Amino acid sequence: DSSSVFNSAFAFINAQWLAGNYGINTVMCEGKYKWLSQVTMPLCARLRGNGYVTILTDVTGSALKLDYLSQQLPADFDGNKQDWQYAELINFDQGGLFKNIGTDLTNTCIEIGRDENLGNTYPYCRYKLCNFRIYNYNIGILHNKYNVFLGKYENISFETNVTGVQFCVSPTTSTNSGENMTFINCLFASGTNGILWNTAGWDVSIINTSFDFLTNCFNKAASTGYGKISVTDSHFEGFTYIAKGFKQFDVITISQCTLMFQRNGNIFDDINTTQNGSYISFEN
Repeated sequence: DSSSVFNSAFAFINAQWLAGNYGINTVMCEGKYKWLSQVTMPLCARLRGNGYVTILTDVTGSALKLDYLSQQLPADFDGNKQDWQYAELINFDQGGLFKNIGTDLTNTCIEIGRDENLGNTYPYCRYKLCNFRIYNYNIGILHNKYNVFLGKYENISFETNVTGVQFCVSPTTSTNSGENMTFINCLFASGTNGILWNTAGWDVSIINTSFDFLTNCFNKAASTGYGKISVTDSHFEGFTYIAKGFKQFDVITISQCTLMFQRNGNIFDDINTTQNGSYISFEN
């Protein structure tokens, strides 16, 4: 079990950050690891692959949590509390895998933020995760209720998860969760939901991404507020529904995309296209 080693390394990075030693901020790893308890990675840290990385997890709850270890800043830090997050927090640029090997299929691979409001001066934003695969979880990436926005996900495969990406644990009113998210060169395959929103007031851009053999490519469980999806140069195949539950003030734009066969002949489910309802646009 390597989880305590990773937690110790991240705690050391956080302490060095607070001490002003900004250069000590990266965990480099290669090979195969097992996590049997949650690893918490502070937003001042970076996780990098030095060769192919495999992380096998058997954890109840979330295997990796991106969160603050301390609501402090170095005394001589000149920037904003958000500045250090302008970075690739996780990058396995030679390939990587997070795989659930346990029997608990109610768990999460990566959890971002809290359902506790730290205020908008402690957001989870302007970060990037890239170049790995998430396999066999209930939720691939879970965004919590408060101030999770401006995230970018590139070259990530969400495969054989019940839900690839989820915003909020259950239908709720959130604060700045899910605003201005971007998915580039990703894959959502073999599950119930590609992306599930349990929150109102969000927008997402999806570019060159595949949605394959899902029940719902997009599922909006919350019935209030607005949502906006823009999909470009992407691929849909073997789906039951592209979108489910889009009603009040929602907008979906699908342009320059390939739509292969759908399993039951329908594209949308539980869609309200009456006045003040959904607006759905297909463009060549």
